[in-house]
Amino acid sequence: MGGILNELFTIGQTSKIFDVSVQTLRYYSKVGILMPHFVNPQNGYRYYSYEQFHIIDRIKYLRRLGLSIDEIRTIYSTPQTTDELKKDLDAQSKRLNSEINRLQKLVREVNRYKNYFSFQGNNDIGYVPYSLHKNERRLLCVSCKNKTREQYHIDLLKLRHSASYKGLEVFRQFVLILDINDLKKNIITPLKIGFFITDECSLKSSPNILQLPANDFICFQGKILTDDWCSDFAIKIAEKLGICGAAIACEYENSLLEYKKCVYEVEIPVDLWGSEMQSAGLNKL
Repeated sequence: MGGILNELFTIGQTSKIFDVSVQTLRYYSKVGILMPHFVNPQNGYRYYSYEQFHIIDRIKYLRRLGLSIDEIRTIYSTPQTTDELKKDLDAQSKRLNSEINRLQKLVREVNRYKNYFSFQGNNDIGYVPYSLHKNERRLLCVSCKNKTREQYHIDLLKLRHSASYKGLEVFRQFVLILDINDLKKNIITPLKIGFFITDECSLKSSPNILQLPANDFICFQGKILTDDWCSDFAIKIAEKLGICGAAIACEYENSLLEYKKCVYEVEIPVDLWGSEMQSAGLNKL
């Protein structure tokens, strides 16, 4: 036995060489990935051969690449071929690319939310209208008709976290679809409330998803939940160009606790180049 042990390394020595715990090496043995080369029947001490070192090193490397213990066990169930290893590496590559895409989308979302809180209103220079072109957008929304402000907010939050939509990616910015005729009288009447959808989903025909086509808008800013706002100037310009649908009001929070003094950017759709807002039915809301 002495000759054999001179060629082997104890589990403690092996642990130090590879900077893995003794418990980890015992676990590899327990799940059938790597059995010790020799176990002393008298005291149960475990020994590893030099030839096994490259296996331990590869296991550590595969774990760093993200392969699971189960995958590694399957790989070593057929150690004479690399086919299973290549299959698992291909699957891991796809998982990592999917995670990269998810993280890139999350980075964009984080930056968008940071910019959302950096929005600067124009109240210091009055309610000066300006024009914007908006690309196509989609809104996850509920009706506000015949509901209190509290009721339609609760309805939206219930919808957002329901089984049908909890996996949908939305941007947390409250958006109101406003009655344009009341807006002309400086009255805020929400018809719908929602969140902008930020991913490409297959629920385009859902009754709770509103398609907002690309359009030109005359915009103004104001704290529309207070008396500190006026739409007169923007409405006059929009009427000359031809108002072609319901107004859209996007909230920009300036407090984490109090919301009534938030600035809204109000978009009034105009038929500058032949708008699609009419065909979208927003003029009928």
